[in-house]
Amino acid sequence: MTELSDSVLTKCAADLLALLPYGPLLAALFLLPIASLHASLPEPSSADIHELRVLSYNIQDLPGAVGTLFGRRDEHYQRMGELLAQRRRAGTHPHVVFLQEAYTERSLELAKRAGYPFIYQGPDASRKWVSSGLMVLSDYPVEESDRYAVAYADYGDNCAEWECLVNKSAMLLAVQLPQAPEKLLLATTHLQAQTRNDAARVRQVNVLVAELQRLGLNRFTSIFAADFNFKPNRHSSYDHFVALTGFQDVGNFCLHRQNVCRVDVGDRSNNGVDKTDLNDVYRNTNDRHFIRQPPKSALRITPAYLTRNFLEELDGDDLSDHYGYEVHYRVSWD
Repeated sequence: MTELSDSVLTKCAADLLALLPYGPLLAALFLLPIASLHASLPEPSSADIHELRVLSYNIQDLPGAVGTLFGRRDEHYQRMGELLAQRRRAGTHPHVVFLQEAYTERSLELAKRAGYPFIYQGPDASRKWVSSGLMVLSDYPVEESDRYAVAYADYGDNCAEWECLVNKSAMLLAVQLPQAPEKLLLATTHLQAQTRNDAARVRQVNVLVAELQRLGLNRFTSIFAADFNFKPNRHSSYDHFVALTGFQDVGNFCLHRQNVCRVDVGDRSNNGVDKTDLNDVYRNTNDRHFIRQPPKSALRITPAYLTRNFLEELDGDDLSDHYGYEVHYRVSWD
C-alpha cells in the first residue's frame, strides 16, 4: 500500500468528517489524531519495561434461537474459561481479553471461571434487539470515568441486513499500568460483517474516527484489538480505517520484523494437522491488532510475540468459529 503523507491524510480525513451527521452520544469514545505511523518502531531502551499480553477473541456466544442453531454448547465456553484459568495459574495468561459476540450469561460465566478480577461489558441492547456483544476482561481496574463506548446506531443508518438487530458499538478503556507515567488506551469493536456490506462498515469507521478525533486524545499510545471484519484485500474499509487513524497493523509489522516480534502459528501444509499459518496473521483474518504511538506519548510499545490460539476441539467441534489472536507487547518509558 502506498504510504501517504501526514498532510494528505489530515486533509482527506477532514473532508470526510465534515460530511458526517452528528447525533446524540451513547457515551463518548476516544482518540487519536490523524497521522501516519511509519513501519519501524523504536526499540525499548528504558529500564522500565512492562510486558502486556492482550487477547482478542470472537467466541460465537450467540443469543436465543440463533445461538441454538449456529452457536456452541455450554461445554465450549466452560472449556474456554478453563484454558484461561490454567494459564493464569501458570502465570502466562493475557492481562487483557477483548471478547466479541459475548451475548449471553455463558460469556459472563466464562469470564468468572477464567479468574479475571475486573469485567466490563459493552453497551446493552438500547433500541436494538440485542446488545453490542462486547466484553473486556482485565487484570487492571479501570475507573468509570476512563471507560467509554460509542454506539454506531446513534449516528444514523450504519448497519446492513440482520446485523441491524445488534447494537454495534466500540469500547475504550484507559488503563494505568503499574509505575507507568501515563495511561494506555485499549479499544475493541465488532464491525459490520460480510464483504458485500463494506459500505456500512465504512460508515461505522467514519463514526468511530469522528468521535476519536472530536475528543482529541492525541498524545496517548493505544492498542485496538477486535474482530474488524475487514482484510487488506478489501481495500475500501481496511485502507479507509488505516488512512484515517494512522494505526499500524501488528500482524504486518510482526511478519516483516520477526527479529523483533516472534510469530508462533502453524503450517497448513503439514498434512492438515495445523489450523493456522502465516496468512492468518495478516492477510486472511478479520481478527486484528492495531497500535499507534504518537510522538507526544511518554509510552513506547513494541510487539514482541504473536500467536493464534484456542485451536483445540471439543467433541469434534472448534471452540468457536474464530481463533484467538494474542499479542505480547513490551511497553517502556523513561
